[in-house]
Amino acid sequence: MESLYYVVSWLCHRKCVHCYDDRFRPYLRDDLAQVVGEAERCWPRIVDHLPAAMRYLDLASPLPEGGYQTRTGRIILAGGELLVDPIREPVLYPLLVRLREKYRSVGGVKVIVQTTGDLVTEPIVERLIERGVWMISVSGMDDFHVGMEGDKRRWLEERLTELFTRLGLRPSDHTPGADRPDDDAQPTFGFFGATPGSWIGKLWPRGRAWQNDLSSAGIVDNYP
Repeated sequence: MESLYYVVSWLCHRKCVHCYDDRFRPYLRDDLAQVVGEAERCWPRIVDHLPAAMRYLDLASPLPEGGYQTRTGRIILAGGELLVDPIREPVLYPLLVRLREKYRSVGGVKVIVQTTGDLVTEPIVERLIERGVWMISVSGMDDFHVGMEGDKRRWLEERLTELFTRLGLRPSDHTPGADRPDDDAQPTFGFFGATPGSWIGKLWPRGRAWQNDLSSAGIVDNYP
């Protein structure tokens, strides 16, 4: 298995107009307890039913003797927002430990934590690295996230770049195959957002993006 995208929780501190799912919203009181409890109950069972090994054949790397190079696959953990207090401590941190333990003896796994970025702090980055996170992917770099429009997001990207670099993460090169080598264990970081040149190019035609008439997707666009 090359890659899995696992939405751990619907809990989010934002209510973005472009969101592809209307379940990503601020939760209060009983609704908050319900969505947090759902994530707490479900994550151990979900991890137990993930593939026994996260390895795949890299078709871009044929071997001289035939066949293909075997690579380590990725699990992308996303939300909602995984760094909000009700989810980070009781769900994300033990989930990371369990994933590392599950795949330790079968070739490992590259775990990516996706976040909007505005909740990232030095102690959080340190704890993510301690628990084996391979990449921190900051996804809120676009005009649809309030406070991140245009040049407003530059301050966050600069602050996080300094923080990540100081703590030993390297910038991720998004060119095809750049992050494939398994012998590079140094954690990475990257930035992206719902922009014409990144993410999926067009907004998914569903959720609030559909309700707010923001999707430019046409009949020929295919969404898996």
